[in-house]
Amino acid sequence: MGRRRVVALPGLSNIYLMDRHEAKRGGKKSALQRKRDLKDEGLRQGILDRRNGSIASAKAGREWQKQFYQGVDIMELHGLGCGWYLLGGPYVASQYPSPTETKLEISGGTKGTGSGSIRLCGPRNYYGPGDWKDAIFLVPFAHIAQVIVLPTEADANGVDGDYRVIMVPTAATGLSPIKRHYPQIISFNWPRRPADNELRGKAGEVADREQDTYLSVFKRVVDEQIAPFKRKVTDLTEVEGPKEGYLQCPATLSFRREGSISVTGHIYLTHIGVLFLSDSARLYLPFNSFRKIYLVENDPSAEGQTGRPSGVDVYMPVIEPFYDKKRGKDSKLLNDDPTIVFKGMPSDMADELRQYGEKHKIEVLERGSMELTTISSSWKGLFPDPQLVDIEVVDHVAAMLQGK
Repeated sequence: MGRRRVVALPGLSNIYLMDRHEAKRGGKKSALQRKRDLKDEGLRQGILDRRNGSIASAKAGREWQKQFYQGVDIMELHGLGCGWYLLGGPYVASQYPSPTETKLEISGGTKGTGSGSIRLCGPRNYYGPGDWKDAIFLVPFAHIAQVIVLPTEADANGVDGDYRVIMVPTAATGLSPIKRHYPQIISFNWPRRPADNELRGKAGEVADREQDTYLSVFKRVVDEQIAPFKRKVTDLTEVEGPKEGYLQCPATLSFRREGSISVTGHIYLTHIGVLFLSDSARLYLPFNSFRKIYLVENDPSAEGQTGRPSGVDVYMPVIEPFYDKKRGKDSKLLNDDPTIVFKGMPSDMADELRQYGEKHKIEVLERGSMELTTISSSWKGLFPDPQLVDIEVVDHVAAMLQGK
């Protein structure tokens, strides 16, 4: 599958994107895979078992549910969700934190606009059968860095699927979601239809049934609540022109931390940064989390590359803006060595990546760059597993750069 421009997100008329998550640690699944492989029935059952398992299991369940507090004690979040019930909707397909379905409820706080939260309810019956037994996640508006709405592809009958909403916690930007257990990036579907009686809450009840849609009401409410933090919903269903257009294509994310991790999904180059989505990993890389990329084009016809798949690999130094800022470090450029790799992007993405870098003032280093030559050895140290990064390709690129 080649690159695609703007409008469609393949596969999202279904709940999940196509994904392959491989991990190697003594022949067993890594903790990351066990926690995030949503196709694993054991994971789903494990989530439900947390309500009545061992003390350690119950503790893990509590950590899972309070992840969006980001270490802040609930007693310090005074009045969170105790204001007006602003908006509610029906159960929808969900990818995270519930791997099955969720119901969204938006409530104000007691300290004015922005002091409330988003409540995500699900999986159902987490605490046992019956009403009011769902797992509940509270996401303070103050802890939301970005809300992104993505379009989906029409199904076989030409019917447009639901939108997909991505909510990025402030502590889940940059490298953090694959370096730390919590918080993770939130992902769920949202109905693509006119406003109806299933929209509840103060805003839902007064929605214009002829003019409003589920999306317009959602954006209106969320925009108002995150405005005090100088944020607004990024709606990629309405992007037009080069300023806000975006590109997306398939890619495999590779990262090494306590084992080799390789996840296949889709990468999105947008005007607010780079987004990567798969079943088991979601990344949002704002521009303050990276300022350069190392571009490697694979040419099967070139000497030494016969039999290799064509395509583009992108090596990126990525930081953790939230944690690095808390530690008082300079977030402009903390690390020049690549920390993640996006592999197997279509060959025609090379020019698009160069243009993207120029537009957003991202340094693109490639063949002929002395800096790329000097870091080739660091690739080996960071990604020693040949299944994660093809070391022979790295050697070949280094040799080309050195004129050998």
